[in-house]
Amino acid sequence: MLGTRPQGTTPWSRHATGGDTFGPMAPRPPKCAEIQAWVLKWLSTDLDPQDFPLYLIAAWAEENEIDGVPENAYVDDLAPVQQADYKAWLEGEVWRLMATDPLELPAYLTLHAERKAPPGTWFAHFTCEPGGFHAFDRGTTMDGLHLSTWKRRKDPANCKRNLPDAIGIAEVVFGFAFDAATAARNQRGYGHKYGDHVVLFQCDCAVIAYHDGDEETQAIFPICAEYNVVPFTATGGGGLLAETERGEDIEFDSLKDALDYVQHAERRAAGLGQWGGWPRLRRLRRLVRR
Repeated sequence: MLGTRPQGTTPWSRHATGGDTFGPMAPRPPKCAEIQAWVLKWLSTDLDPQDFPLYLIAAWAEENEIDGVPENAYVDDLAPVQQADYKAWLEGEVWRLMATDPLELPAYLTLHAERKAPPGTWFAHFTCEPGGFHAFDRGTTMDGLHLSTWKRRKDPANCKRNLPDAIGIAEVVFGFAFDAATAARNQRGYGHKYGDHVVLFQCDCAVIAYHDGDEETQAIFPICAEYNVVPFTATGGGGLLAETERGEDIEFDSLKDALDYVQHAERRAAGLGQWGGWPRLRRLRRLVRR
């Protein structure tokens, strides 16, 4: 339970169904600006005592022998001087708390927003699962966003309810990926860390952030907002295999080559309404779990 600040109530877009076409007809989930703005603001927050578990108020009061603090007190129950003292105590205890109970702490302590990703940006998601996957069916809510890889129980993502208007920010399930161009330059490193198989996709709602724990820049996006999702199976030595819509295999020497292919195909589709004779790659509506 956190301070007195209610968990986010920002309304989210209706369910985004995913994309069946490249080019200008690819669907764009609404309210991406609101989605990005909320995440960008949250991950740019300075330390706010109201974002920390309530039990820490009692720990602070006991450690500093402060009398008169009500049991199960909220931050707003403290006098202004006490609030300032409590915040200073938290600032000095952050790294100890990160080592003992990191999932209870706000994500912005170690996940720092950098910018909004432009609409239509291509992303790469690395996975240890081969290309036979069907969906990005789990991720993490804001609780544990900064520790998604180590979160023992991932949060399920059901596209029928993950992005409707009625859901609040605290309930939305997010996924992680990398800017595809950056990932193509570091395919071996990311592949070794997360898995050699790759999914390329576009999203209009992503936020780019630096993660202290992984020491890398990542993309955070709401699951079910991805489109033009193309899965690739690793073949060894950086090679990637995709399936065409006709069920034939097409192999690429590297992630860069695969990215060049899908980006060129998108441009061709935008101008010609077709792939210009290039084999169309099989696409999925949703992404694989991390």
